[in-house]
Amino acid sequence: MVQGSGRRNVLQCHYHAWTYDLDGRLISAPRSEREEGFSTSDFCLQPVRVDSFGPFVFANVSTDTPSLSECLGEMPARMLADGLDFSALVAVERSEWVVEANWKIVVENFDECYHCPVAHPSFSRLMAVDPVSYALESGRWWSRASTPLRIWPEGHAADLPYDPTGPCNAGQFGFLWPNFTLVQNPGPDNAMALYFVPVAPERTLVISEYLFGPDASPEVIRDMVDFNVLVGAEDQRLVESVQRGLSSNRVPQGRLLLDSERLIAHFHRLVAEALSAAA
Repeated sequence: MVQGSGRRNVLQCHYHAWTYDLDGRLISAPRSEREEGFSTSDFCLQPVRVDSFGPFVFANVSTDTPSLSECLGEMPARMLADGLDFSALVAVERSEWVVEANWKIVVENFDECYHCPVAHPSFSRLMAVDPVSYALESGRWWSRASTPLRIWPEGHAADLPYDPTGPCNAGQFGFLWPNFTLVQNPGPDNAMALYFVPVAPERTLVISEYLFGPDASPEVIRDMVDFNVLVGAEDQRLVESVQRGLSSNRVPQGRLLLDSERLIAHFHRLVAEALSAAA
């Protein structure tokens, strides 16, 4: 019905120009006046459940699934307590790229930091990635990891990827079933949303949106975006290598370390439940 982004007062189909009001009612249809008994009141768009979380709008075509607030559970309150306040944030940048891996592999990678000390050197200089500091929690449809800034001994200054000075003194990484994630990095007020959209069995479209508060300087914004791009590129190499390994048919099954990877186990249970319901 619509493509791209922007503001419209009506919705118009790009095929035959049938035009609808924003509540879905048909306003006009070219040549309909030539049809006997045609009434615009007989036609409307299919209703969709819509709700919002901060600046993000969620649509649900199903009428018999939990509401957005039920799915979010305690995650918004937990993230707010750790500094994620949407009230002062504005959208700054949006980007898209394709990862050559199944969307579930991409989510699994987001759901654990067991790989961080090996694969993310700049991330590990900035935030504490040891299993004691990196806290994990989950609800029915959500999960979250949080960790403080890494504390360096006096006289051992770290080569940090950006200046983390600001009201946010921790990193937090929230996941909402099935493919929405929300990140806050240490530093000025900020948030990054990532959507993992499956476009083929071994291909995922990743959409990222960056939001910052008014006190974030253009220089720090650029440094933080570059930091996230770097971490994302490191993750892309990882998940694409996992996909190649799984595609070899040489991997009968894996083994999770549940102390560090229990959010993956939480995700796997949701996947298994969804597949059982669809069977």
